[in-house]
Amino acid sequence: LKKRFMTVSESLDLLVGAKNPTTGDVDKHLVFTGFAETVISGTEPLNFRLKRNVAKVHITIRNSSTSAAEDRVTIRSWQLCQVPSASFLVNGYDLPAEYPVVSDIKSIDYPAVDPADDLTCGESSDFTVYLPVNKRGVVSAVGDNPANKNAFAPNGATYLQINATDKDD
Repeated sequence: LKKRFMTVSESLDLLVGAKNPTTGDVDKHLVFTGFAETVISGTEPLNFRLKRNVAKVHITIRNSSTSAAEDRVTIRSWQLCQVPSASFLVNGYDLPAEYPVVSDIKSIDYPAVDPADDLTCGESSDFTVYLPVNKRGVVSAVGDNPANKNAFAPNGATYLQINATDKDD
């Protein structure tokens, strides 16, 4: 099972489920991993924990620039970048600092989200995405330039990119 994985090309690939024969809707849910090493005897309850290996992430993007001021911006789209392209069905409970350890897992960018109308002064948008376990840690090459955080992040360290224009486009 540790070698089984789901291929990820967009957020909804991380949900599993089947079509409901009555309604025709697809009932989808997050994949959980569980581990129990025990002997089942009689009616004694089985005690083990389930752990999600997929995160449901709710994001609110709010444009707080002012409509007529020099800092006015218009948010055009946003995108989650460097999402690992595989989600393993079984993960250990004690993940190493840099997970996944396998460094050849490719990363993908989720499709960009374009709101129906660009977000202008005071507007916001909420959306929910699903993410597989991704790399984490500190990017040491940031220095004084915050843009280096994404540029020098390891493969599979997911980040949110917001595309916007200023008052002069």
